[in-house]
Amino acid sequence: MNLNKIKEKLERTGWYVWKYKKIYITLLFLIAFFELFMIISSIVSKKYLDTRHLVYFVSYIILFFASVITGTIITVVRNKANSPIFFALLVHIYSFFMLAWSTLISCGDIMAGHYPVVYLTILLSIGGLVALSPYVFIFYVVVSLPFIIVNMFVYREKLDYANFAGTFNIAVFVVMAVIVAFRMYYVSIVESKYKEIMEKNLKTDLLTGLGNERSYFEIIEKIDKKKIDYAVVMMDLNGLKNTNDKYGHRFGCELVRQTGIRIKKIFTKSLLFHIGGDEFVCIAIGEDYDNLGDLIFKFDQELLENYIDFDHKKLLLSVSRGYSFKRENETFTEVYTRADKEMYKFKEKIKKELDIPSR
Repeated sequence: MNLNKIKEKLERTGWYVWKYKKIYITLLFLIAFFELFMIISSIVSKKYLDTRHLVYFVSYIILFFASVITGTIITVVRNKANSPIFFALLVHIYSFFMLAWSTLISCGDIMAGHYPVVYLTILLSIGGLVALSPYVFIFYVVVSLPFIIVNMFVYREKLDYANFAGTFNIAVFVVMAVIVAFRMYYVSIVESKYKEIMEKNLKTDLLTGLGNERSYFEIIEKIDKKKIDYAVVMMDLNGLKNTNDKYGHRFGCELVRQTGIRIKKIFTKSLLFHIGGDEFVCIAIGEDYDNLGDLIFKFDQELLENYIDFDHKKLLLSVSRGYSFKRENETFTEVYTRADKEMYKFKEKIKKELDIPSR
């Protein structure tokens, strides 16, 4: 797993914590309240003086401070933009404290001859806290189990292995913890996919499936910084206004849609955009850049004079094009301007040959 994927997962976890911030804060301070109650109870009863209850007493203190500190930090953080990774790390650190607490107190249980039910109960809480990172959840369990197992062997004479209720509790809590973690992880994947689809739709022209103006302007802001070879192909659908006026915009939209389909079929490795109305832009990179001459020839064969049947009408599909390769030290604007000029020269020539009205 590379660093970008780890960062993405942490951001997703942090976003989840931010979304349910009030719930997390409430749970953390409730845990702290109950731990404080147990600390006071142990001091008043003086039970912490014997070895077993001393283990409990220390575990109460660890979890109390971990809960208060974590809850306070989440409460005071206000900046959502810079907090996702921070929140994610904080919750995982707290989960580790929860694990340390449950391991310690379970060892105390074993010393007394009981099943470590508390440990398995806490797994349920950890499963929720690291719900967006089930692999971390499994890692925590694997790390802590050896401590429990060693204690079980050391104090095996005290343990009541025949206790059916204890065995049932262990099975129930383990299953519940795993289900909670993976169920919430599945929910997070669904939310992430929905967010990804929404972001894609914001950058996609719904009519053609090509990039829209928003994605186009984002690309041209970055492309000069990448120092790559590219060519710009400007394309303009001939006679679109005439089709709209004669048959209606539904027919014009079909011409635009069919143009997008054919452009995608030809320029398979390029960055393609429909930037409004009758205008399309192709930024040829990689294989398309190397083979641009052949692709332009194919484009001319496919889109210079083609007819499509739509709703019992035969529509002329004709697209003018002009292209320009990036020269050394040129900006995108300069390459685009040359391609645009070439496209308009080509357009005038095609209009005369095909007798296409202006626009």
